Amino acid sequence: MPPRRRGVRRSGRLRLRTIAAALLLASGGPTAQAAYRLGPGDEIHVHIYQDKTLTGNYTIGEACEIDLTFFQVKVCGLTTTALADAITGALEPDYFLHPEVGVRIITHGSLQVEVTGEVSSPGIYVIEGPSTVSRVVTLAGGPTAGNVIAVNVQRRGGEFEEYSLLDLSTLSVPIHGGDMVILKSGRFVTVLGEVIQSGMVSYRPDLTVTAALGEAGGTTNVARLRRVRLIRANGDNLLLDVRRITEGREPDVLLNPDDKLVVERALF
Repeated sequence: MPPRRRGVRRSGRLRLRTIAAALLLASGGPTAQAAYRLGPGDEIHVHIYQDKTLTGNYTIGEACEIDLTFFQVKVCGLTTTALADAITGALEPDYFLHPEVGVRIITHGSLQVEVTGEVSSPGIYVIEGPSTVSRVVTLAGGPTAGNVIAVNVQRRGGEFEEYSLLDLSTLSVPIHGGDMVILKSGRFVTVLGEVIQSGMVSYRPDLTVTAALGEAGGTTNVARLRRVRLIRANGDNLLLDVRRITEGREPDVLLNPDDKLVVERALF
């Protein structure tokens, strides 16, 4: 072990802090820079005020550590603040009393993110700097349809998280190198019977019975509008008077994913 080094004259008392990113999310959430975690390929600058020989630039390799001459420090998964604290703890008290350590990022080299599922251009995206769910989904061309709202994030360590694109807070969820963003298939409502075009209608949160019938091309001239059957995904079976709904005498009904509308033929 090298000799203990105490009482080194300080050039200043200010602690170097990580510079916050200028990018502010439209949702008003915290910046992604504060949550960025270091990984292989990142280049960082470590400043140890008491020892210029240890101060310098370091590139994080696949072993996820940097060599500070006297010891190695594991860095992957740490923020710059956490890494500065880890180096401080390693230096104190064997090498310095009250060491002053600062860490800043020079180049983001580890932010490779895979975007897959229901996006226009799935693939692996290399991004300079911190990122968010909103940013990587936009880079991948956005969802393939308006009813794609569920997004999963698989973290590099294997953790699995689920979000909804309808929740504004999802936009600011930080994305780190090695993560995978998966947009799940959209949800649908089925419209059958006396409509112009039977089949599936893309679900959206504001989809109502009359809107779904309209997206199916409308009803035929033999449709029995006073007896339209709504079969809920949970098994509930309702009879609706669509004529009264369109006349404004009854409220329209919001649909849920996987609901089924059946328009019967009128009896003459």
